[in-house]
Amino acid sequence: MKKTLLITAIALLCSCSGPGRWENDPGELVAEGWIEAGEAPVVMLTSTLSPSPEFTHLDSLSNHIVKRAKVSLSDGDTTVILFSKQDKRYLPPFVYTTGWITGQAGKKYTLKVEYNGKTLSASSTIPAPEPIGGVRAVKVDGTDSLYTLVVTLGNKAGADKFYRIFTMVEGEDSRFIPCFPSAIEGAGLKENAEITITRGKGLDRPIFSTQFKKGSTVRVKVCTCEEAACRFWMAIDDLSTLGNTPFFPMHENPATNIEGGLGYWAGYGATVSTLKVE
Repeated sequence: MKKTLLITAIALLCSCSGPGRWENDPGELVAEGWIEAGEAPVVMLTSTLSPSPEFTHLDSLSNHIVKRAKVSLSDGDTTVILFSKQDKRYLPPFVYTTGWITGQAGKKYTLKVEYNGKTLSASSTIPAPEPIGGVRAVKVDGTDSLYTLVVTLGNKAGADKFYRIFTMVEGEDSRFIPCFPSAIEGAGLKENAEITITRGKGLDRPIFSTQFKKGSTVRVKVCTCEEAACRFWMAIDDLSTLGNTPFFPMHENPATNIEGGLGYWAGYGATVSTLKVE
């Protein structure tokens, strides 16, 4: 299989990698999107990248952002065309969204993307959210003010359950950021399982730390999701552990529920808990 990189993977690696150039390859179309209960949809469109042995600046990444696609979303009753806009909270900083549809637990949402003669489609149902059993801070050994967080899942996990976890530090992050690990498979987890998480990389913070600082207020979001989204992000998590190898290629594309392309389309059932780190 041809070695490619998703821009999502670049986002995880760019903080620890040197500048690079990409071959002038149109690549495959990638859709990355989600709809959360009570929230508007967010969709990002890009094309895959083929690493080149030569090196220059990362500015060429912008050539792989798809800005002129027709993106539609249906909830089974209503179909709307999403509008596009710049949003610097995300990488890439360009999203498709709408205010006419918001997510509802138990409902199925179908995404359709039409661009340059290609059509992508995917469907996802928003699972019922589950309670968070608790969140506590654990001091990092050898430090006075840095912590990891331990999240307790409120319900009994099972082979048919999949989770994503995000955090947002008030006053520092402009949105919820995937933590590490960001995707959890329920199979093998015990009742009231505890998951230790570290802080993910946010675009608002030029200096990156994986720990949470004493005195900070952290909002933790636990999302239930379908298997496809979880598998996609488990693969991205695996890739991020190889961050010391600049632009490490994917030998296999992550699992996808996108017909006609790559990426993921996810429905999230979300529960949020707030913790003062001390």
